[in-house]
Amino acid sequence: TEVVMAKVPTSVEPKMSKGAKQAFGVLMPALQKEMKEQNKYFTIVDKPTSTMFVFNPDGTLMDSSFVVLGKAMGDFYVGQTDFAKNRNTAAGLFKATAEKGSGTYDGKTVYTYGNEAEGWNAVFMHRVYLKESDAQARRDALATGKNTRLSHGCVNGANDFMDKRSEEHTSE
Repeated sequence: TEVVMAKVPTSVEPKMSKGAKQAFGVLMPALQKEMKEQNKYFTIVDKPTSTMFVFNPDGTLMDSSFVVLGKAMGDFYVGQTDFAKNRNTAAGLFKATAEKGSGTYDGKTVYTYGNEAEGWNAVFMHRVYLKESDAQARRDALATGKNTRLSHGCVNGANDFMDKRSEEHTSE
């Protein structure tokens, strides 16, 4: 058995947690062929550093930004659709689908994942909400990467960062 591990780009390596580096090393070789064929990018949300890293199909860094994460600690959803119990940002490998968001999301792109066989779909990544009472705290978290546990569980990126992702990859 041969172990294939991708090397994390040196420009981003110091900014990533040990777990994010391991995820990149394992997943990049496994996903790279499909990413190149379909011109898709690869995203790692590094919860310990509250940073989203977006990589090109060749493994180079496209962009990165601090993100807001779920208020609750933990990696797994509980209680199915029990909103109060699911204010954590789930961990795992997800194949995201870009969709036009409803008015709740200002009509902008949201990223969802789900299980069609089980009949559910969930929004998990979108632009940051700035209409709530903690809007300034969210702005500060996105600027500094500190005190980022503010969302209801979704990964929230700065509006310009998230808009750029959806504009660059509208065919995905």
